[in-house]
Amino acid sequence: MYRLLIADDEEIIVNGLYDIFSNLENLELDVYKAYSGEEAIQWLGRTRIDIALTDINMPEIDGLQLLDEIKKRWSWCRVIFLTGHSEFNYAYKAIQYSNVRYLLKTEGYDKIIKTVESVVQELKDENQTNEMIQNAKDQINLAQDLFCQKYFYALLNSDRSLKINTEEFERLFIHLKADEPVMLVLGEILTLPKSIDFWEKNQIMYSIKQLLVRYFSMHVDSLAVPLKDDKIAVFVQPRKTQPFSDRDDGSMSVFLKGTLEIVQSACREKLDAPVNFALAERPCGWKEIAEKYVSLMDLLSHHISHDVETILDERDFRKQRQNFVPVQDAKADHAAAELQGLLFRKDLSDLYHSIETGEEQDYFESLKKWLVPLGEIQDKNDGIALEAYQTIITFFLSCMNRSQLASQFSEFYNINKLQDSESYGTWKEAADHLLELFHKLFDLQKAC
Repeated sequence: MYRLLIADDEEIIVNGLYDIFSNLENLELDVYKAYSGEEAIQWLGRTRIDIALTDINMPEIDGLQLLDEIKKRWSWCRVIFLTGHSEFNYAYKAIQYSNVRYLLKTEGYDKIIKTVESVVQELKDENQTNEMIQNAKDQINLAQDLFCQKYFYALLNSDRSLKINTEEFERLFIHLKADEPVMLVLGEILTLPKSIDFWEKNQIMYSIKQLLVRYFSMHVDSLAVPLKDDKIAVFVQPRKTQPFSDRDDGSMSVFLKGTLEIVQSACREKLDAPVNFALAERPCGWKEIAEKYVSLMDLLSHHISHDVETILDERDFRKQRQNFVPVQDAKADHAAAELQGLLFRKDLSDLYHSIETGEEQDYFESLKKWLVPLGEIQDKNDGIALEAYQTIITFFLSCMNRSQLASQFSEFYNINKLQDSESYGTWKEAADHLLELFHKLFDLQKAC
């Protein structure tokens, strides 16, 4: 659905056009009205605008000044100028811009309707993705994409070995600034056609990537990286030339939301792949990006429907939780967030590596990443704590079996009790006991 803004200082014209376009079912327009150029600019800051139908000769802020604001914020927006004056200077200046039309009010409503219909069709044609799908097949540099994808996957999963600096970004052809904050957007394909094969699935993913980069490139610098499980991460940095670059009033979020709506529409209609997006509240440092990733994963998990896509805003979600969720102990809340991040990633490779190589210090440091936050959870019925406990127990049994130490271990401890978290009064007690058991397992491993 496209969004039409009608702006004129003559109230009767605005209301008349609003009534006409609100009732044209074949166009399916969301229609907004403004009685001045200033009010029209306010709408530009609130939501995406695809078509602007505006008087060119308004007091204070005229149509040409409004056009400049439109091009700054929504550069693909089509502008249709209406005027009662056939003034050449106005018309000449207006047609210097792309995507601009010029109509006399005396041409009547039929002409205006036909012009809007033509513009809507242009927008639909522009969103065709067949060409981009072919380009995705022909132009993807597989080696570069693979390295870049692996780097960002490691970044999102808190790989401490990564270098985050300008030199490393240049090596990987990452056209973002390593010393400036970045906004994270996380996308997830809800459903795919059942008949789709591996290659077609990757075509769709890279087509979504191309769409994101294409539309974001109008106003921000961005990089889209396909992830596992039909997800895609988008890293966004504002340009200094944009009106929202140095502001924290949500104006950048408005632009991102409006752009993501267009991407969603193209994905649904042309790729048959509805996509959810989760949008960070504000930019963060690169070293905090893994924590932000977990937060957005949590946000996506709250959307249950697989039929209707949405854009989930961390800012709005935080406000909802403040209104409806009782304030919890800050330390326990932080611990739960840490555990949730570990559970999302399910990356136990450091633990497996250290126990196999006998690197005791690394082993117990990696283990404490799980056990310390587990011990800080106060609620014994906490689902995140229970899942983390079961994950650690599964890892323990896996290590014991791989080392063939089950018989030795069972000589002094009943292994069947491990699955029973109810035997502990608190999670702190459970975490302390697990640490003792892991010390014993490590000692047995070294003795072999």
